[in-house]
This record gives sequence, C-alpha cells and structure tokens, in this order.
Amino acid sequence: MRMTRKNLLFLGMLLFIFLAAGCEGADEVALNATPSLSYSIDPVFREFYDYRGGESRLGKAISPPFQEGRKTVQFVEAGKMIFDPDAPVKDLFRMAPLGVEMWASEPPVEPPAHPGLHYVAGHIIFPDFYPLYEQLGAQMVGKPLTEVKFNPIRQRYEQYFENLGFYRLIGSAEVRLLSYGVWACKEQCSLTEPTWRDSIIDTHSVDAIDPTFKPFVAEKGIDFSGSALEAARRADDGKWEQILENIVLVAEASNLPESVKLRPVSEMLNILPDAPRPYSGDPNNYFYPTQGNDLGYEIPNFFWEYIEKHGNIAVFGAPITHYTPFDQMRNHQCFQNLCLFYDPGAPEGARIRPEPLGYAYKVLYGKPALQPTPVPTLTLAPTRAPEQSPTATLEPAPVSPSPPGAEQQPQPPGIVLPGMREIAMQVWERYTVVKTIQSQEIGVWILENGRPMVGQTVELTLKLPDGSEQVYTLAPTDFNGQASITLPAIEAPNGALIYYKACVPVAADLRTCIADYFVIWDAP
Repeated sequence: MRMTRKNLLFLGMLLFIFLAAGCEGADEVALNATPSLSYSIDPVFREFYDYRGGESRLGKAISPPFQEGRKTVQFVEAGKMIFDPDAPVKDLFRMAPLGVEMWASEPPVEPPAHPGLHYVAGHIIFPDFYPLYEQLGAQMVGKPLTEVKFNPIRQRYEQYFENLGFYRLIGSAEVRLLSYGVWACKEQCSLTEPTWRDSIIDTHSVDAIDPTFKPFVAEKGIDFSGSALEAARRADDGKWEQILENIVLVAEASNLPESVKLRPVSEMLNILPDAPRPYSGDPNNYFYPTQGNDLGYEIPNFFWEYIEKHGNIAVFGAPITHYTPFDQMRNHQCFQNLCLFYDPGAPEGARIRPEPLGYAYKVLYGKPALQPTPVPTLTLAPTRAPEQSPTATLEPAPVSPSPPGAEQQPQPPGIVLPGMREIAMQVWERYTVVKTIQSQEIGVWILENGRPMVGQTVELTLKLPDGSEQVYTLAPTDFNGQASITLPAIEAPNGALIYYKACVPVAADLRTCIADYFVIWDAP
C-alpha cells in the first residue's frame, strides 16, 4: 500500500470533536463580551431589529450593547447595529459599514445596456439579490462594493455591500445575509461561527494583503486578484507567498516587491492541458501560437481584451486549454497562472472574471486544516488492580512508530512498566485529494506496548460538509495491527474537506481516537 501523506495526530482517550474552519475577521473591537454567554437584543434596538426581520434575517445577538462615544452599538450575526442620538431622525438607527472594513471597492463597471438591471455606485446589483435589497432599503444595506461573485467552496453566489452582504446557495432560491457581524467581532463575541454555516465569510480584510503584493494588486485591480484568503507566509519552497481568491502571488523575498509574479496554479491544481490545434481562421478569436506558427490556442477576443487590460499574456501565462464549456451556464479557458470564466447570464460588466482558484489552492497548499501536534501515547493504569478506578494520562512517546509501508520498522515506544498498557495509533489515507467519482481508502495501525494489536475492531466516522456523519466498522486488525476500508465515492462540493476519526475501545467507557482529513477536488 502506498501512502501519499502520513498522519501523526493522536487525540487520546476522549471522543474527538470534529474541528470546523475558524472565521477570519477584522480588527478587534473594544467590548467586554463573554464568549460562553448568550445575549438579548437591547431594548433600544428591539423595534429596529424586529422590523428588519429579526433573528431569521439578521441572526442572533452575539455581543452585549456597548458605547462608542455617544453611540450605542450591538453586534448581531449579520452586522453591527448603531443607535446615534446625535444623527438626523432618518439616521438614528443604521448598520455599521463593516463591508468597507473588509473590502477595497472593486473598480466600477460600465452601465448595463439592459434597462431591467439596477446600476448603483458603479456596480450592478445581482437581480436575485435586488428584492431583498429593496425590502431592507438602500440606507440599511449601503452601496454595492463588488459585482456578484461565485464562491466554489461554499457553492454560493455572493455580493458585498457597505453594511450587509448577500448570498444565495446553488440550487436554492432563498437569499440570506452573510455573517458580517461574526467576521468583524471574532472571538470577542459569544459566537465565533454563525448559525448558518453557509454564511461564513472566507476572506480577510483588504488590509491583510501583504505590503509586498499591494502594489501589484493596486495596479491590476482587486476585481482581478480577489481578496486575501489568508495572511502572507513563507511557502515550502522558501518564497514569500499570499493566496488570494483568484490568483496566488509569490515573491523571492518579503522585501522584494519587484519580484512578484503569479504561481502557475493550473498545473498545481492538476488542470489537464489540451493539445494545441491549427488556427480556424475565426476573426472573433485571437490565435496564440505555441508550436511554431501552425499550432496553438484560440482566445476569444473579449478574453484577449481582458488580458491586455489587466497586464498582458506574461501575467496570465500561456493558454493551456481551449475555450470550452465549463458547465451548462458558463464557458472557460485556462492559462498557466489562472482561468477565466465567461458567463453570458451574468450582469454586464461581470460576465468575464477569473475563476476563484485560490480557494482550491488554499485547501491543497495553504495552512493545514488540522495543526500538527506531538505524537502522544495513551498509558492506562494496570488492569490487574480492579479495586482502583482506571485512569488515563497522555505522555509523549520517545519514539514514534512508522506507518505501514515506511522503510523504518516499528520500534517499541519506550520502556513500559509491567502491568501498564501503552497504546499508539496512526492513520493514513491513500489519496490526499480525491475526485467526487473516486473511492478513498483509509487505513489504521495500532500498537499496544510496541506490538501490533491484533483482532481489534475499529470504528470510522466521516463528517460530511452538510453536517451529517457516516459510520463504518472496519474488519478486525490483522497480525500487523492494521485494518483498512475502501469508502464509496462522496458527493460533496469542490474543495470540501472531509474530516474523519478512527476510534478503538481500550477499556470500559474509554475509547482512543485519532483524526485526519482529505480533500474533494475535481479539476476543471
């Protein structure tokens, strides 16, 4: 069996609680909220809150009311309510412009030719969002900051306004509000994850764009790059890197902004290239030769205009695929460093945009979803002393056993006193990344006092993106202390993380569990 990644996570005797992605947010807010408490809407906001839809629309109160000068403010999941006694009557109650804190406004687009579209402050309000925008009112929502975007990880369309954000899940007609309040308040509020997980905001503040990369983003436009998905960091190859929604920027060092370029993410995300073809002679396409003057790729003229507007072909990299259908609604074409969508059904000005490949890159190459921890060993009290209650402690193992398939042979994890049981577990998956049509194999290896634990039953639990769980029982461990199972293909959104845990009983009312995750990714 060949493993692509070894797992050395061990969570001891307690049932493992599945981890969820933490929310990223803005600067900390000066308030004294106790995370374990729940809060009620302050009476000063009650009428305003209820009239605007209450908890079903704005979410729960996640902070106590507090003062900012003479203003009274309170966070709810969807935003931050303000009561300003010094403001004109129409502005006594309003929402704070949290969207401005997280986004630099995208450049305005051209006014739409279609008279039925609503064009406000240089942006087109997505028609699906306009009824809620009109219901809540332009004053409460604020001006649009972006065009409508597609988030592949959350499988939703989203649009950001000054005070509130809107989204609609694929396959649903319901429009909800993004969790601006949770994003901004972070750990200082009672809720660090919104009630509706679909409303999580994945991006950082525009201030999170590293100074090394800010000149590039300012020149090309944040509508081209997208916002930062995580802080800049030192990548595995030693270069300074930052992942944005649509592209990945890299520099030789953090003090060398002149060395900034795009990562060739298409290859890194396993997007398969098409073979070059002869030019068809279509005047609506620009022919880019890659093999002499005879073979190459035809780029639609509207894509070529977009390329020239946002740098040149050197920024995008050479084309690697032809212009082809992506799904029933959109066409796309991939270049070495990014891919472009053309969505004829989108509002004018938003029909051409980069595919948000940064999300997938973050899943595959960004910060690990589960932080590595030292490999501990579970040591149980002597089983030959029934008059004493079993106890368990976690102690670091002096030597970590190698997983099956490794060249190094298993070594006893240190000296064990007579009568003591020392349990060590490891888990692995055959594929770090699997397609939605692909099965996955997961294996477990168990040692007791440095020797294979034979005939042990293992329970495997998968946590799926919709919150449901699937439980499997593996065949008893073999003479090597190993057991494995082949899972059926999992239907999940592109880029979804599939967390799993493997548990074995080691004593009455005591289980040892170990956890890891793998990624669902279908290359375009």
